[in-house]
Amino acid sequence: MEYIQLVKRGEISQAALFFIEGELMNVIVMDPDRFNSGDTVICLHKSQTFETNIIKKQENNLYLFVPWYDTLQDSERRRAARVSYVAQGKIQSSQKSERVQLIDLSIKGLGFSCENKLMKAELHTITFMIDHARNHFTIRIQNEREMEDAYRYGVSFIGGPVKDLFYVRRYILNSQLDKLSSVAV
Repeated sequence: MEYIQLVKRGEISQAALFFIEGELMNVIVMDPDRFNSGDTVICLHKSQTFETNIIKKQENNLYLFVPWYDTLQDSERRRAARVSYVAQGKIQSSQKSERVQLIDLSIKGLGFSCENKLMKAELHTITFMIDHARNHFTIRIQNEREMEDAYRYGVSFIGGPVKDLFYVRRYILNSQLDKLSSVAV
């Protein structure tokens, strides 16, 4: 599990990063009585510092608003933050198997390119590696763009093991925290 430090009024608390989706980060703290909804806290991760607001508190869970889109995203807004992810993958459809080049990744889906046109109406299975773990998802093609020597696809995840989604979330969180360091004060 990844950890982060929360600073409130000069006091530091350790928090476990549970998940992040878009601009919502869920952390688990051992000392929840120190925090209230509406509090502003400073987050420390590795050598990075950024400010967040607690939007909900539920037992040991704090839900933090992190304005990723204001600091990290281009003018194009998506339902989920998308990060660059260059890797090889494999698509399996009812008719064939094909190698693909992954381009980017979000908690909702991914982008990739491949040499051959895929059946848009068909469900596909994709397999790729993150952090030495093989990930499998059932995907649905959302958009297709023909390029000079390949086809570019944007797909959404419609099924897969929870543990595989954990690896995706962890990769995205670490990528966002790395990007944040370049804009943090």
